Amino acid sequence: MPIIPTYRRQERYRAPQVDASAPAPRRMKQAYENAWQEGSEAGQAALTFLQNTPSPHLQKSSSRSAASPQASSAQGQQNPSNPAQEQDGLLRAQLLQTVRQKMAENGSVRPEELDEFAAAHFPADGTETPAVRDYVMLRAAAQADRQTAQRQEKWEQAQTEEKWVSGIGALAPSAAALEEYLSAQMPSVQSRLQAAGVEGEALRKQTARLQAQTAAQCVRQALLNRQPAAAAEVFSKYEAQWSERQRNACAEKIRFSAGAERAQRLWNASLTETDGTPQARGRWAEEQLSEEKNTELKTTAGQALASLRAEAEAELNTRQAQLYRALAAAPNAQEAQNLLDGQDVLDASQTAQARRAVQERRACSDAEKFNQLYFSESEKELSRAFEKGQLSARDYCLLQAVRHERAAGQDERETRLLCQSMDYWQQKKGLSPQQAQAVQYAVLSVSGGAEERREAWKQAKALFNL
Repeated sequence: MPIIPTYRRQERYRAPQVDASAPAPRRMKQAYENAWQEGSEAGQAALTFLQNTPSPHLQKSSSRSAASPQASSAQGQQNPSNPAQEQDGLLRAQLLQTVRQKMAENGSVRPEELDEFAAAHFPADGTETPAVRDYVMLRAAAQADRQTAQRQEKWEQAQTEEKWVSGIGALAPSAAALEEYLSAQMPSVQSRLQAAGVEGEALRKQTARLQAQTAAQCVRQALLNRQPAAAAEVFSKYEAQWSERQRNACAEKIRFSAGAERAQRLWNASLTETDGTPQARGRWAEEQLSEEKNTELKTTAGQALASLRAEAEAELNTRQAQLYRALAAAPNAQEAQNLLDGQDVLDASQTAQARRAVQERRACSDAEKFNQLYFSESEKELSRAFEKGQLSARDYCLLQAVRHERAAGQDERETRLLCQSMDYWQQKKGLSPQQAQAVQYAVLSVSGGAEERREAWKQAKALFNL
């Protein structure tokens, strides 16, 4: 907003001449295109200030009404009334009221609105009066305010142009296409910036920054589109224009993307070259990658391969856990055998062991052995316990499901805390070892998840409190 300079007495200011046939006063340089327009940062502030400034005419009238008749009479004898001064005071009050009204309606005052007031009220001979000086100052402030708003609008237009060019340029399929696009668009961008007041070195830096930013976005977009070769091409062409931070960030993304793409190709090919298990696919892909000469690419691709294998193993373990839980809940041996015949997630040895378990349908388990194996990672331990008759078919399938869920990454912290809580409670109650094992087995062997185990624990405690 414009800053209104101090009035200089030594300068002669003339009000705009008014032509009765013209819609507004003729502008005169001496009136408002002078030092009053130097510094334009408080024009709006000056206009806003006037909203709360009392009218000179009103102040004079109020002071008169407040004075005693005798004082007014004496003052009138000493200072006889001046009709011209009275009229000028009325004009100043009207001008102030006009400003207040326009500010209330529009939030600002346009120079044309002040010109209309001047054309209707000021003499055409250009006589300088306090009211005329007020008008000249107010018009200068309104004009400065308009210029500030126009500059802001042009700057916003320039910013919009930059965002548009950067966003579209990022979609370029190659470095050559990006260069051609930017070369064609830069004149428009520069024109917008110049209109907003950006010139010289600042203009050069701004356009250079826009090109570098667009190129960096183009690299990221190419990587999102799984086109590391295009990203590397843009990087090679524009890296000199980037800051060290941009250069390092883009280089790291390109390295990772190239490694991930190589790993994905090997992983996809491994499906037809192996039996399809995550372990076999991972081994085959690693063998192919071992021949890679580029150490950096080999490292990043190896990391990506490990991630792909871990994801596949987690998915397989989840499916195996679902199958074992279904087997544990099967109402009879025939239903369980149908589940085994229709599955493809267990290998031959696992399927054979599961089939023996569902055929025997042993009803009882050893509570202590079940509790001991609940957090076991060993499939052999579970199979050995079943072969020895220590686990029922249902509990064998349940423990296999729990083991595979753990391998898939399921969080079991709550179950471990629940077991610690049971140990503490059993010691407090003075339960025998056999009783303690029975309570823990009753809680851990329920079907379902953590909520079902919590409910079983509440029921067990209630029974002991009867």
